[in-house]
Amino acid sequence: MMQTNTLDSQTPSKPLTDLHNVIEKCWVECGIPGMSVAVLHKGELIFAEGFGKRNEQGDPFEPMTLCPIGSQTKSFTAAAIGELVAEGKLDWDTKPVSKYLPEFELKDPTLTSQLTFVDLLSHRLAVDNCAEAAFYRCAESRPEIIQRLKHADLNSKLGTKVNYSNMMYTVAGEAAARVAGMSYEDVVREKVIRPLGLNNTGFSQTEMRDQSPNHAMPFSVRSFEDAQKGDFNAEKMDEVYMTYAPAGDMYSNVLDLVKWGRVVIKGGELDGKQVLNKESLQETLKPQTIMQGGRRGPEYAPMVNYGLGWCIDSYKGHANHRHGKDQFEEEIMTLKYHALNCHHTLTLLALFAHGAKLGGIVWGYSCGLTVFPDDDLVVAVLSNLVHNGLTHYLQFHIADEVLDLPKTRSWIPDLAIQGTKGYYEQVVKGSAGEGKVPELIENRPPTHPLASYVGEYLHSLYGTVSVTMDETGVEGKQGLDCLSFSGFGFSAKMKHHHFDLFLMTLSDPSGTNMALATFRIGADGNVESVVVDYEGKSEFRKQGETKESTIA
Repeated sequence: MMQTNTLDSQTPSKPLTDLHNVIEKCWVECGIPGMSVAVLHKGELIFAEGFGKRNEQGDPFEPMTLCPIGSQTKSFTAAAIGELVAEGKLDWDTKPVSKYLPEFELKDPTLTSQLTFVDLLSHRLAVDNCAEAAFYRCAESRPEIIQRLKHADLNSKLGTKVNYSNMMYTVAGEAAARVAGMSYEDVVREKVIRPLGLNNTGFSQTEMRDQSPNHAMPFSVRSFEDAQKGDFNAEKMDEVYMTYAPAGDMYSNVLDLVKWGRVVIKGGELDGKQVLNKESLQETLKPQTIMQGGRRGPEYAPMVNYGLGWCIDSYKGHANHRHGKDQFEEEIMTLKYHALNCHHTLTLLALFAHGAKLGGIVWGYSCGLTVFPDDDLVVAVLSNLVHNGLTHYLQFHIADEVLDLPKTRSWIPDLAIQGTKGYYEQVVKGSAGEGKVPELIENRPPTHPLASYVGEYLHSLYGTVSVTMDETGVEGKQGLDCLSFSGFGFSAKMKHHHFDLFLMTLSDPSGTNMALATFRIGADGNVESVVVDYEGKSEFRKQGETKESTIA
């Protein structure tokens, strides 16, 4: 049974002016199945409500409803590592991470010898997109995939801009676990969750489901019109625990999140007691890299910096920390959509890559947590739909109301609704896989019998993918689509396009993502490899008696 949060018994005594009515109207117009909002000001819970449904049965979404928090996990990971720093068991930026985790070895030994926890947690080094995708739901353990990073081609020069990488958070989490002599999950539980009494916060969607029946199920939707009509697709919870859980596989509720936010504001204090190390927690809030620069709206600072698990920004002169950029509409115009159909047009990798820019994102869920340290204000928002403008812009509307700031924009409803509409417009444009799929050349069958393509294919960094053939497969018009693909934690039917090119719709528990597979023929006339085009092209060598070699 779920334990009761100390905030849960409080009755909001100073409701925000008309906030309930504003959200009640807008969550429908933005097309959100369900959401929860909590506002903590000067230690008092002044707003905590749920809206809509948390599951297909129509059970209400409440402040206590559990929901995945995506990349907001990173702030917990960084804080737990900070506690180990405070204990003298590791340090932020003087010793390389490889000293604590010897299997963390890159191609460039100089780079390996230099990378510190600060480098990893501030996103100074990125693994390529295909590797991020390959490791997302793979079966190997974290140490196993970390060992494969020695085959990755990485830029040895560390820059000043964020190179967002979930994989580097995985390395940092595993190194912390090695130092502490316990699992990464137990490190965060023992150092952060339990000391703060965050009894509704934990790891994995499976644990969330088992923790309480009051948890949110994920939804998807095909268009903005369908979203506004409430025509949602109920999805299944992901049963596979993320390999890079330190980057994004925690769950919580808005009550625990605002409590966590206030501990951050108070420098690790809880109820007048110093629970987390003040210096270490402050270190996570120091700017390390540039998240966003260039021309921004007059409400914001000239740039957004990234610390360790937090973005550092200001709003109308008021400092704030969060895990996201300021402009939702800017991000939806820059996302790349690769899909064959309208069911889901964002790859899971794109979602995670932009999780730092739009809050905390896991497919089917979104999270927003914003802390205004000088104003002792924390705003938490959770929803069971990925992208929506309300989850993003609500923080600004609330800040204007609570802090009595001048109204410069109509965050709610205008920008929230228009931002959501713009997102779906981009979805529609990307639904045909424009620019991804070559124009069909008619009447060009595969160059080899389909059985020739069957087998296992290996890449030294990304691991093994498999091609199999249905038992009912026959050579002929219908039989050309009897091949199946598995890899990157996904499985897919392979639809023949022309020659040796096949199209794949990679399926995960809640969506479909497009990829291409092109088989290459060797000098001996046999199938030699397959090039998988999924967030970048990667060649996998066929394994067997005559295909033993691998490539990097």
